[in-house]
Amino acid sequence: MKFTFSINIKCAVVILVVLLQGIFSYGQSTFSTYSRFGIGTLHQPGSMTHFAMGGLSTPITDVSLINLSNPATYSSCGITTFQISATGSALKSTTQNESMRYNSGQINEMAILFKKPGSKWAFAAGLTPYSTMNYKLTNASPTNDSLKTNYIYSGTGGLNKLTIGASRQFTFYKTTIRQDSLNRKDTTVRIPLHQLTIGMNANFIFGSLISENMVEFNNATYYNTKEISKLMNKGWMLEGGLLYRTRLDRREENGKVIGESHLFIGVDYQYSPFKLNSVYKEENSRYIYSNGVALAAGSTYTPEERHGKMTLPQHMAAGIAFRKSHKKWGRYTVGIDYKMQDWLQFDLSIANTDFLFGDYMSTAQTISAGAEYEPSLATHYDLLHRMSYRAGIRNTQTNLTVNGTQITQKAVSVGISIPVVRSMSRFHFAAEYMTSGTHENELIMEKGFNFIVGFTLTPSERWFFQRKYD
Repeated sequence: MKFTFSINIKCAVVILVVLLQGIFSYGQSTFSTYSRFGIGTLHQPGSMTHFAMGGLSTPITDVSLINLSNPATYSSCGITTFQISATGSALKSTTQNESMRYNSGQINEMAILFKKPGSKWAFAAGLTPYSTMNYKLTNASPTNDSLKTNYIYSGTGGLNKLTIGASRQFTFYKTTIRQDSLNRKDTTVRIPLHQLTIGMNANFIFGSLISENMVEFNNATYYNTKEISKLMNKGWMLEGGLLYRTRLDRREENGKVIGESHLFIGVDYQYSPFKLNSVYKEENSRYIYSNGVALAAGSTYTPEERHGKMTLPQHMAAGIAFRKSHKKWGRYTVGIDYKMQDWLQFDLSIANTDFLFGDYMSTAQTISAGAEYEPSLATHYDLLHRMSYRAGIRNTQTNLTVNGTQITQKAVSVGISIPVVRSMSRFHFAAEYMTSGTHENELIMEKGFNFIVGFTLTPSERWFFQRKYD
């Protein structure tokens, strides 16, 4: 008997094209005033469902969802899966005297996981934002009775993370002797009791941070000035994850399992043994306005490129979750997560670039708590019973300290997942109400809603299967 290994070519080609397009067109556009500092606003780890659970991600597994925030979860997926999501924001920034509203959005995640059904191995690749820089600040100041000066500060870009990872699952069984109903024959049964999964990611960090400072006058005879600085970065970061799962109890009825409960413990650690390669460029120019069009005035000064290294701090996360299921009332999951990254260890070894980051860095910490409820585990019930419902809260002390105050975020989130008929594929929707910053010490407060929508493609037709022939 011989075997061949085949692939659903249509699905593989479509997913490959989407991933390649995403790599070359991936953009950052989430707006935040505080993205002006450091390397921008840090991305909260986790996928669509984790967003709805307050960012709870390290100990959470799902048979049809890719969790790039802990590579040890890959083996928990049941079959090859593709997912994509996008985020949007409707926020309001306020000071003690002024306010501004803005809307923004961006591609949040693209990922694909390869797994043969029943295998202990799984492989994943994905693209997510690491940080986002997108801000614009304007300050008008009268120079004299007839001259007004506008100072405009803006920034775009950010860092992206391209992930390639794998995981391996180890299962430990408990052996018991079971008799049939007539007590005529003993049967040896192996019951899975403990499960340990080890995962590893190789993350390629890349992207540019672009800042633009302009000084403009309301008099056309005055020269306006523009200063553009660009910091380009690329390098590798390694990540390791562990996931431990144990069965706490098991209910049987007439020899069939009708309910059970599990405890999950997850750990994730990111480290960059190889410092990112960084290149810094500047461009200073003068211009005047003629009929509303900016015209160059004189020469443009462009210093030579400066090369150096960027050190990103290590990232640690740990979480615990409890999951209980029953044939009659479905399944629920609750858990808590802690993440930490000490940005005091951040370093950029390029001469005369201290002004880019200043003394803004501090230790970032996030505590997340969330819950999920699925009314039914069967596929023949109505849509409402087959949907998943989620809620969560999080408290984040960001990596930024401005005017002596560490910027804090607080959020409450909810979300749902809607299954596709005759498939494990699902649509995901989630939203959070978030507040960030404060009015104290002349700072800005941001508050409003963040949204995320996404889709996981897990068709009923297998993408990988074996053909047998003689």
